[in-house]
Amino acid sequence: MGDVVFLDSSVLFNLLDVPGRNGERTAVVAEFKRLKDIEATFVFPVTAVIETGNAIAQLADGHSRRTCMERFVEWLRRALTATVPMAVSGVPWDVEFLESLLEGSGTRLPLVDFAMTGIGSGDASLLMEMDRYRAKVPSATPIKLWTLDALLASYG
Repeated sequence: MGDVVFLDSSVLFNLLDVPGRNGERTAVVAEFKRLKDIEATFVFPVTAVIETGNAIAQLADGHSRRTCMERFVEWLRRALTATVPMAVSGVPWDVEFLESLLEGSGTRLPLVDFAMTGIGSGDASLLMEMDRYRAKVPSATPIKLWTLDALLASYG
């Protein structure tokens, strides 16, 4: 089994070719192919799904909005059916998850402290999802975060 790679919305924007958010598309697509060739599994965290869907829904051009969303829906359908190399994290967003997000858990900061470093609730929850996935599927290591955000990458 190859690496497990959590996808941030910054990467999804490029893979899905979202206009105005796809400035690093060539490099991202090349890296995606490289990771796919080494049999990586790409995981869609809830935060990235929400952020990506919102960004696509806000595209001014209706044709771009539809084609990007159709591509995104197809990728998500593959993840739901566990079609390699796509997967969903399977981490429940429940009371325990929210409490851990608010108070911090393991090596993660409480949400207020994350905010003071410039990490918002979306990115903090993505990191929490990675931690929960790691605990749930200990054989799925290494687990990596793929993001184009340097600050978020420093916590991944």
